[in-house]
Amino acid sequence: MPPLNTSTVTPEEVAEVVPAGVEDVFDIQVDRTENFIANGLVSHNTRWHEQDLAGMLLATEPDVWRRTNIPAVAQPGIPDVLGREPGAVMVSANGFTAEVFAARRRSSGERAWNAMYQGVPSAPEGDLIKQAWFDAWRLPCAPAGAVKTVVAVDPSDSGQGDEAGILAVSLTSEGVCAVIADVSAPMTSDAWAKAAVKLAVQVGASEIAVEAFAARETYSRVLREALKAEGVSRPVKVTAWPPKGSGRGGGDALARSSALLQALEVGTCRLAGRFDEFERAATTWQAGQHQPDRLAALVVGHDVLVHSIGQGWDFATPGDAVLEGGRPRLAAITGGGSTSPAPQGAWWEQQLG
Repeated sequence: MPPLNTSTVTPEEVAEVVPAGVEDVFDIQVDRTENFIANGLVSHNTRWHEQDLAGMLLATEPDVWRRTNIPAVAQPGIPDVLGREPGAVMVSANGFTAEVFAARRRSSGERAWNAMYQGVPSAPEGDLIKQAWFDAWRLPCAPAGAVKTVVAVDPSDSGQGDEAGILAVSLTSEGVCAVIADVSAPMTSDAWAKAAVKLAVQVGASEIAVEAFAARETYSRVLREALKAEGVSRPVKVTAWPPKGSGRGGGDALARSSALLQALEVGTCRLAGRFDEFERAATTWQAGQHQPDRLAALVVGHDVLVHSIGQGWDFATPGDAVLEGGRPRLAAITGGGSTSPAPQGAWWEQQLG
């Protein structure tokens, strides 16, 4: 018989079952992964994560391994080697019917149902974050005339090349946050700082915000040094998130993400274009799992931009006379309070037309 990874699977009808006595059987369980290689086959009962043994082999050696999956109930988006119509229920040796499977699904919850009965670590439509949200609100390209753009960073902590989440996010005049770039990748601390600075230059970001629950000063210093080394001529602010004393960023990853999840669902946070790796990581994230670094970076970027809404800017004409106390005369104030504009000098007219 040829190995299963090169042969086809042909279902055969069971013609007869003959009692053959009772023998001891054994269950092999591997901690955490719950799957193992047995004579060239990856054996598993449940898949709790996309990057378990089966997932890694399929991703790194797709021409060597073939996936054989028979879900309890055929469902669009879930591989079924038998090619059944959606809704078809597998023949169960335990006598489980469609009603029994439906009850199991209700009692176990979606995550356990998909892992234990469907052979997938997450629902195809997404778990905490739905693919439909991205598709419904997707922008064709980066929005023009952004009010503010920030590069958000979830740094790699080990310094040995684990993934760093690095996204560029823009705020539109309508108050919508748009993801416009994703350069996340496995990086060392020096590499992610350089990548964040280069992205800030590329997209015209005015701020780089880095998640800094640990090593706050170190992360900020590394970014400032990278800005200096890159020779960035315009001001780019480096901030550590969450701001000290702000009360933001509390709780676990799910709690910190609650505002972002709502924004993704209702469309006040959108993707400008397609970001396949980000979307895959976001839609497969489940409660209790490590939050994908790309998604953690978006939590930072979204929070920074949302809290910048309503901030004011003072514009002064440096060529005009100064007021008492050495403060320049205000030409205009936008976004905060009101004042009567002062006479505008030649510098103002030249810059703003």
